[in-house]
Amino acid sequence: MLLSRRMNTDPFARLSRDMDRLFESMFSSTARPHSADVHGRWFSAPLNLWEDEETIHIEMEVPGVEMKDIEILTTGDELTIKGQREIAVPEDARVLRRERGTGTFERKTSLPIEVDVEKVEATLKDGVLTVKLPKVAARRPRRVEVKALQGK
Repeated sequence: MLLSRRMNTDPFARLSRDMDRLFESMFSSTARPHSADVHGRWFSAPLNLWEDEETIHIEMEVPGVEMKDIEILTTGDELTIKGQREIAVPEDARVLRRERGTGTFERKTSLPIEVDVEKVEATLKDGVLTVKLPKVAARRPRRVEVKALQGK
């Protein structure tokens, strides 16, 4: 027990949490803390972003969000995902605990390379939103063959 108390007040652990919050706010202009306010008026939608040679891929956790409640906007180098989740409670019910956030969310993400906005695809399956953003052909890395010249 003493050990866990000391770890909770460890300045390095606190610094690590503060750095995590700082980096989250740097990479998402609308990032909010992961804990909801006491009324649960919003929720955080974490995402992963990676790329291969031809496409930038995004996976975002949006459990309980329906397709009709998601909006995806993209420019050549920025992606915005907006949505909302409402959890209905019957009028005659008394809420005993509310930990699942509800309300709206918005995530803006800068993309590392320009994408072809006409070919962006998005799917929603099992609470995971998947967005595929094809890179603009002219901006994709292209391997250049090196040819040996015969000297005289």
